Amino acid sequence: MKILSFSFLSACLILLTACAPYQDKSYFEPVKTSNYQLNDFKGETGFSLDASFTIPAQSITSVSFDSFDGNNTEIISGIYVGDSTKISSNPVIVYCHDKFGNIDYYWQRIKLLAKLGLDEFGILIIDYRGYGTSSGSTTEGSMNADVAAAIRWLESKGLTSDRLILYGYGLGSAPVVEIAANPRTLSPAKIILEAPIASMELLLQDALYQSVPADYFTGLKFNNADKIKNVTQPLLWFHGEQDNIYPVEHGQLVFDSHPGVEGTQKLGFRINNADHDNIPAKISPLESDSYNQYLLDIRTFFENY
Repeated sequence: MKILSFSFLSACLILLTACAPYQDKSYFEPVKTSNYQLNDFKGETGFSLDASFTIPAQSITSVSFDSFDGNNTEIISGIYVGDSTKISSNPVIVYCHDKFGNIDYYWQRIKLLAKLGLDEFGILIIDYRGYGTSSGSTTEGSMNADVAAAIRWLESKGLTSDRLILYGYGLGSAPVVEIAANPRTLSPAKIILEAPIASMELLLQDALYQSVPADYFTGLKFNNADKIKNVTQPLLWFHGEQDNIYPVEHGQLVFDSHPGVEGTQKLGFRINNADHDNIPAKISPLESDSYNQYLLDIRTFFENY
């Protein structure tokens, strides 16, 4: 019986290993579109803002640029929010979204960040290759290449490292940590991570309830907990206590692994009653107060860390 069990397990592992390239590809969940709806998007989002958060059309600029990942060059789409003529003088937040959807699905988050003040900040959100109107298909490496290409585009418009802020949500935390640890061009001044993954290996261990090498199942790494040990930039971390995508323990491990001193170089918030999608709406008991608190926490981080 033990031989049969071992043989069966071995066969399963071989099958799963053989299927790994397919599994790696299917882990990403892009949604293609012919054009972005932005303020008119009616799909599901983690929270919804009222009309007072609508971004004026004159503050929205569609952008595109080439991204080479070592194998292929693809055209990456993005939306710049703010005055693009002030990229050479204002801080810019590069927003790296989660694994599902496209820019439209994260537009509520961009509208909220815009309340930091579009005279003071610019925001660039991009779709990784294969998402939205970006060409190609996504890999772990290509996500890093696409975000680096976005930073190079901003650099060509006059952005400098001291004004670059990287914001990673969910799986978007991976290119943020990678580029902060190993800059391709500009090095960010600060990073924000919301509901980050610690590593694919830890995620698989959570799912299997045992320690099995991730290489049996996938070539994906997303090892933020290890890479962030080489990140010296100040860190702001948010994570929902009820997150069922990347449990809060993932974020705590990433936060703890950052070499900075809590209170001076890193700031973290574990949000009660928040899940993976609705952290900005759950920081305070009242939703409207929560949005204000979320923005206050970010501004405090920018000004004091």
